[in-house]
Amino acid sequence: MLPVLLLQYTQNTGNPDFCFSILFRPEFEYSSGLFFQSKDHLFMSELLILGTAGGRHEYSLFGQPGGSGNSSALLNGTILFDIGPTILRALEIYNAEKSVKELLVTHSHWDHCDFDSIRKLAGLNPELCISANASVLQQLGDGFNTRLLVPGQSFSAQNCKFTALPANHAIRDFPDEEPLHYLCETPDGDFLYALDGAWMMTLAKRLLENHHLQAIVWDATCGDDNDWRMFEHNTPGMLLIMRDALREIGVIQDDTRLILSHLAKFQLWNPQAEQRMSDNGFEFAFDGMKISW
Repeated sequence: MLPVLLLQYTQNTGNPDFCFSILFRPEFEYSSGLFFQSKDHLFMSELLILGTAGGRHEYSLFGQPGGSGNSSALLNGTILFDIGPTILRALEIYNAEKSVKELLVTHSHWDHCDFDSIRKLAGLNPELCISANASVLQQLGDGFNTRLLVPGQSFSAQNCKFTALPANHAIRDFPDEEPLHYLCETPDGDFLYALDGAWMMTLAKRLLENHHLQAIVWDATCGDDNDWRMFEHNTPGMLLIMRDALREIGVIQDDTRLILSHLAKFQLWNPQAEQRMSDNGFEFAFDGMKISW
């Protein structure tokens, strides 16, 4: 981490461990930001997991014990990754439905890209910019603030830099669609949002080189190494191999958090498979999980 200038302002929050701080980082093109600081840790980026379920899930249980929403995450309260049918409600739960400035869509499957929800979110946030591949934007139609992405393309938004990576995931109804993952460079570290997808593609690996990831949110649809979905989703064995390969080139290091999401838990995961991954340093995401760095 490069040297920073920290100006600290403490107010009576009722918790003596926390204060507000302003952090200046010379390598980024902005002047200030608002962060939380604890006695032993300073972080400026927070990823809120809004849902963790795979497409084949009983979404009627969303909001109840044991239920889960569509896989999605919210970065720093303003940047939304994917928007399935449950996500507007999830944003409302966290009072964030009117704060989203950027929507990054990975692909057009219904559990990641609900067009009615996009239209409603755009109505709540006139400044909303929707970044996606050509297929998604064509299906969405005109009248929105959009950003067309192809694999390898980078852009900056909300004090972060994003690079679209190619994803190994089939879109049956739109076979020419290019699904995307996102490399996200925040002022305090980088992370990878990689839902949905199977084996990492060569271009994605090349674009990740020279990045030390603070976290990966990884497709973990399949709890069985022999499940046929391995051709477009990850199995435990695949995740272990990719982890070791990325560790070999320094993309994954000892402090990298490996978060598993898009879980087909009620069909494909079992306690033995979960224990195998936990023993190897992976964490299972849950609705409401917060990841900070």
